[in-house]
Amino acid sequence: FWIIFEIDEIFLSKIKDSVEVKKAVEPLYFPNIEDYGYKIVDKKDYEEFIAYVYKK
Repeated sequence: FWIIFEIDEIFLSKIKDSVEVKKAVEPLYFPNIEDYGYKIVDKKDYEEFIAYVYKK
């Protein structure tokens, strides 16, 4: 059987487009968490990335 639980908060950082990155050899899949009912509740802008806090 499956045990399913919800996560209260998700912390996610996204690299800005201005940062040069190489194409991943084996990219990881990360779903769009907004499709699962999470909303951005906080956002902090840094030089090379943006940090987000999501909550349901």
